[in-house]
Amino acid sequence: MSDEGATRGFVTLETVIIFPAFFIIFMTLVQLAYLEVACLATEHATVTATRAASVILADDPKHYDTAVGVAGGKRLAEITEAGRIPLRVSSGAPKVTVTFPGRTTFREGDQVRLRLDHAYPCTIAIGKWLCGTTGTRHIVREASMPYQGAGYTYP
Repeated sequence: MSDEGATRGFVTLETVIIFPAFFIIFMTLVQLAYLEVACLATEHATVTATRAASVILADDPKHYDTAVGVAGGKRLAEITEAGRIPLRVSSGAPKVTVTFPGRTTFREGDQVRLRLDHAYPCTIAIGKWLCGTTGTRHIVREASMPYQGAGYTYP
């Protein structure tokens, strides 16, 4: 038998062994890239929601079901929606939870500190293991801005 006959099939064997490993590494890198986009989008969404909160919390109470400066009801729903809109870049129907660490009532001179929790669904089949057994990674970010309330009461 010649040397050519002894090495026949090695390329196929190497491909069968190496290709799945490279494919798994590639798909993991793709999922990591998607996670990074989701982290950046969540950071932006948090700033957007905080900006909205600093204005919405001070808005006229006749448009809402809570008093000025109270983070709840329709005010909280609008702030949450302001945080959800930028996240549509990284997930079609983002699941978002908005909280205000330490307080839910604000008045003139306060800092509005907001925490946004984005439940990001990992969608790459092989790279899903990066997101644990649930296939979801919770990305949490915080931001703060000054409360934009006026020093007067609405008539």
